[in-house]
Amino acid sequence: MRSSFLLFVFAFATNSMLLAQTFVQISTGEGYENQAFYTLSERSSIEVDNESWDLVFTTFGQQDAGIHINEASSSTFGMPAPTVELYRTDATELSEITAFDTLFTRVYNDEGSWAFGAFNNDRDFTNFFDFGWGSYNPATRTVTGNEVFVIKLRSGEFKKIKIESLALTTYNIAYANLDGSELTNVSFDKINYPTGLAYFSFAAGGVVELPANTFDLLFTRYVTPVFDPESGDTLDYTVTGILSAPGIEVAKITGIPSSEVTTASLSEDFSNRIDAIGYDWKTFDFMGGWIIEDSTTYIVKTPGNELYKLVFIDFEGSTTGVATFEQTELNDVSNIKEVNSAFESLNTFPNPAARSINVVYSLKEVKALTQIRLFNLLGQEIWTTQTQSIKGLNATELQLPPLASGQYLLSVQMDDSIVTQKITIHQ
Repeated sequence: MRSSFLLFVFAFATNSMLLAQTFVQISTGEGYENQAFYTLSERSSIEVDNESWDLVFTTFGQQDAGIHINEASSSTFGMPAPTVELYRTDATELSEITAFDTLFTRVYNDEGSWAFGAFNNDRDFTNFFDFGWGSYNPATRTVTGNEVFVIKLRSGEFKKIKIESLALTTYNIAYANLDGSELTNVSFDKINYPTGLAYFSFAAGGVVELPANTFDLLFTRYVTPVFDPESGDTLDYTVTGILSAPGIEVAKITGIPSSEVTTASLSEDFSNRIDAIGYDWKTFDFMGGWIIEDSTTYIVKTPGNELYKLVFIDFEGSTTGVATFEQTELNDVSNIKEVNSAFESLNTFPNPAARSINVVYSLKEVKALTQIRLFNLLGQEIWTTQTQSIKGLNATELQLPPLASGQYLLSVQMDDSIVTQKITIHQ
């Protein structure tokens, strides 16, 4: 019985090493009216109306306090539609603001990291405890708000807002109309949003659940500095591009035909910037329309150490909002041979899993005790077990504890060697 099971496992492990290549089309709709949340492993996307949310709060752990605004906007006849605008003021209390002042400073997301958004742009980079909108007190483990912002919504309506505090894991927010009417206080606990981001809507009066709870790439519109060759100035310009989810890393490879790019081509460092793919994989020519950059390949690494090669082929612009690219699934990072690693491969099936999962790994040498751990995407260990291993192919079936549906990281450790793979639990 065991030999036939291992034969099946060996065939599965061998086949899983092959490259899976496919063509993908992602649409943000006519006039870019939607955002598309794309998952690489499932090759699927979920479209969400641009107006579904206004702010997004980071929920990674206890000491992150990033707040971004939703800069996405549709485009009508080449002109951007109204978007969410954020303004910094000198006020520290809501009552100090009674009208919009043209001296307020508009601020933007910088697309560098989810940990710091438009609300964090005024922070002191040399002060670890400064988050822009507030300061962290390690004694109380609380970020206390010290600045009032003004938000202009897509409707043209203004709101004044203060992030009162982030007390341990709970955000406390107060906002009102500029005249002080409709004062609203909202609180939510980051623990309830384990995917790393919590989306907030003024229309809904609080945090909203989007259909896309987890994603790898976000096809959307955002504002970024763009050099204008005519004026010689750098302008804050709305572009159509791709932003990476928390934990995603991207390597951009140029000068090599895309067909020749493999994991061996990874001389470039991976970037964890949100806009590592960005918008400049295409350019617009008024005579020829949208032009895709030649010999540009993106290698995307997920938190579960999966590698994907992306090559963009076509972009249809605001007519349909469709971007077409070739996606190739490269060998899992855990399958890349490392001199100092005891492992040759790691595979899991079924994936998605429910109550049990088979773990298959190959060892270069004789070993004994192996530690298998399960983590959530915040890096918190939620389950562990041990098993005996032998040189060569090992297979073990794990009975998992009751888990919420979502993505997890499964790691197998032998002494100082460790391999990790992302798994999906679907109850």
